[in-house]
Amino acid sequence: MNKEPYLIAIDLDGTLIDDKKDISPMTFKILKELINKGHHIVLASGRPYKAILPYKEKLGLKTPTIAYNGAAIIDDDDTFASFTYHYDRNVIINIVHDLKDEIKNVLLETLDEIWMLKEDKDILKTFFHEGVKTHFGPLEKILDKDPITFIIEPNTPSYNDKINRRINEEKYLRCRFWSFLPFDEVYDVRVDKSFALKKIAAHLKIKKDHIIAFGDMDNDLKMLKLAKYGFMMKDSDLAKAKPKDILLSEESYDKEGIYLTLKKLEHLF
Repeated sequence: MNKEPYLIAIDLDGTLIDDKKDISPMTFKILKELINKGHHIVLASGRPYKAILPYKEKLGLKTPTIAYNGAAIIDDDDTFASFTYHYDRNVIINIVHDLKDEIKNVLLETLDEIWMLKEDKDILKTFFHEGVKTHFGPLEKILDKDPITFIIEPNTPSYNDKINRRINEEKYLRCRFWSFLPFDEVYDVRVDKSFALKKIAAHLKIKKDHIIAFGDMDNDLKMLKLAKYGFMMKDSDLAKAKPKDILLSEESYDKEGIYLTLKKLEHLF
């Protein structure tokens, strides 16, 4: 290619995939064209890797993948040193013990295992448990590995303040409250999608002024700020919050927003 390649990082839900959980035809077409020209597409999601893989395979991507909001970077081609962040299991056990009256359930994951206080098929269905070994019971008895996610289901949303205060007692841990599902996500402030994207950009030798990113939620915000061209999806929760210095996509995720925005940037490619 004559021009230097761009690195294009794209969130999945509410950004790349439509209401049918698929990539729309025009967006698929332009992404394949960019890949064929030598540009790098990176999928960056809060989903487990197993739930990202079908989209990676559909696009034929060879680039590393960002899963679990940056807590894991997976490269199937072994040209990039894959990365996983792990929570200290003892810290988790202590937090859950302290909040035993406020917490209804937890979901903890590694790439191939799940731990919960009790079985809940609805939660397992939501978090893509197919092909993953599951464990149920008191964490002090069953949690034998340091997980890479920490999801809390509160007894009621009224407990979120108390849960938040307890999580904030840990130096680097904070809590993110989801508007679309009744769960609280504990995260480490040092690890996010931008952290993971920096590692991939360095590996691919892509400068910041050649990074484009798309997202729709606050967990995408740092990634969008990292990029030279960071786009929040039109009509998304993030767009409604109106953060400064973030560009707005041409359309929403369900109206070919990625395609229309990339077409407007055609002069770059």
